[in-house]
Amino acid sequence: MKKIYSISVLFFIFWSSLLAFGQEYESDLDYNPVIKKYIRENASSVLKKQAMSDTLSLPFFDDFSKPGIYPDLNLWSNDSVFINTQYPIDPPSIGVATFDGLDPLGSLYPHLVPGSALVADYLTSQPIKLNYLPSDSVYISFYYQSKGLGHSIEEEDSLVLELFSPVTQQWHWYWSSSDTTGSVFRLVMKPITDTIFLQNGFRFRFKNYFSYGGQSEPSWLSNFDQWHIDYVYLDTNRFMGDTITEDIGFVYPIRSALKFYDAMPWTHYQAVGTSILSSHLIYVYRNIGQTVGWNVDRCLDFTDPSGITVPDTLENSLNAEANTLFDVQITFSYPFSSMMQDSANFEMKAYLKINDSTNIAQYMRWNDTTRFQQKFSNYYAYDDGSAERKYGLSGQGAQGSKLAYKFNNYKEDTLRGISIFFNHVYGNFTSGKYFTIAVWSENGGMPGDTLYTQIGERVQYSNEINEFTQFTFTNPIIIPTGNFFLGIIMTTTDNLNIGLDKNRSSQNNLYYNTTGVWQQSSIQGALMMRPLFGKELPLTISELKTEHFQVYPNPACATLYFNYPPELNLMQSSMFISDICGKTVVSQNQLPEQIDVSSLPAGFYFVTIITPGRSKYSRKILIVR
Repeated sequence: MKKIYSISVLFFIFWSSLLAFGQEYESDLDYNPVIKKYIRENASSVLKKQAMSDTLSLPFFDDFSKPGIYPDLNLWSNDSVFINTQYPIDPPSIGVATFDGLDPLGSLYPHLVPGSALVADYLTSQPIKLNYLPSDSVYISFYYQSKGLGHSIEEEDSLVLELFSPVTQQWHWYWSSSDTTGSVFRLVMKPITDTIFLQNGFRFRFKNYFSYGGQSEPSWLSNFDQWHIDYVYLDTNRFMGDTITEDIGFVYPIRSALKFYDAMPWTHYQAVGTSILSSHLIYVYRNIGQTVGWNVDRCLDFTDPSGITVPDTLENSLNAEANTLFDVQITFSYPFSSMMQDSANFEMKAYLKINDSTNIAQYMRWNDTTRFQQKFSNYYAYDDGSAERKYGLSGQGAQGSKLAYKFNNYKEDTLRGISIFFNHVYGNFTSGKYFTIAVWSENGGMPGDTLYTQIGERVQYSNEINEFTQFTFTNPIIIPTGNFFLGIIMTTTDNLNIGLDKNRSSQNNLYYNTTGVWQQSSIQGALMMRPLFGKELPLTISELKTEHFQVYPNPACATLYFNYPPELNLMQSSMFISDICGKTVVSQNQLPEQIDVSSLPAGFYFVTIITPGRSKYSRKILIVR
């Protein structure tokens, strides 16, 4: 017994010593930045969107591959799920509907509380003409996956299918799953034979039960559990073995044409030219059916900043074998040239031209096209701008820990600042937490000498369209060509929750130091942290405390009223209101007590104050009509 006791004590001491140091973690999001960005960029259409009321005829089919982040309201009557290509793993084809704990505006549902599994999202069909006989063999089928790139499903969570009866005027349970594996898409095939459903005005809906999985720490409460569905298909003359859909389409979007980055500074690209470009793009597409002998032309077009489109690649008549996933390299020679001075954005359009003698149903053709915006601006980025998870250093001993991200700089230039994607935390728990920005040289592939530090920075949740928060260096520094490290030094034990793109992988460039020794990250993904180069950066937007700068009512209809902090010089400060495209719609040389906004169209706007010292503060508002 003494030996066992001694071993137990030694293990306890060893484990306690590990807990004395902070560790790196990844966790789930508790808001959806893609939805937030989409709403700001498409405010008018979001406010005006409404479902159609006509009854649909069969077939009913949706593979969620149409453009946009909301369901097609020609087919569905609500919009709480998220249409995306980022979260699933190996879907039947590009695009899924994701069920989670976030509302249509991308924030956690306020009725969800720790300790309970409650209904979160709904996806409800439009009314359907289903006045058929049981002998007409009506079936509904769909694919589903739990987790994907998200968190494992909790035991108390589930995905549910319900059918609405025009006869009883009630919803009836029809199928559910609590699958926790999350590894594959599973096919569900269900007959509809009860005559209470075989009526005009029939509807069906999916819903999910969501819980926080027992987590109670404020900085970790997040959007834990996700379900993804694809290929929802309702029609007659089907049977239990009718599990094959004759279709061919993309499975994943195409990615950047750059070898090592998703984006890079335009002037740096001009300095090195096409040597930084990859020789090919990856097309991942699938023949999901059993048809043999389909010939597919694999095409690639480029559109430059002036709108000129150049067809670059056409690989003709390549046979697509039945029930096969294709992962192929498509070569290109486009040079990405433009007369633009500071930045240039190009669109790459990849599409499949199917030489189909059997005439695939036209409603299945949306998934044969995918696009990518190749951006050249003032920053380097490993990430694609979409956070699927969040990353941080946390735990006892995390205070003072360091996080460093390696970048290869292709042109000697002035490093002006850093952009960081901070994920919102339940209750805004980490907002205002302090940290230090740092820049290091490289030494043997690891962070070396400290080149620059900037103390006293605070976590901010951006109101900017791209969702990143910009931190401008007080004293910009010159970075020569070659490798350098950019990152932060922790001043708290709380997880700061930086965005993590799980569809990219740059963990070999990410290092952390919690014990005095640098270690390479073991977490797959691309941290959403970007160095900013070149010309002087525009003014940053800082949020004043709510009690100091108030704009009300919000939403507003006719008049906006303002309360200002006492330290603001009302006579020498100016104000302007801009729309989501950055266009100034109201301008004031002094700070007013109120402004008439009755003439402004409905949508989102930014109220911005500029002080005599050129500090800039902003509030987001919504105008309704």
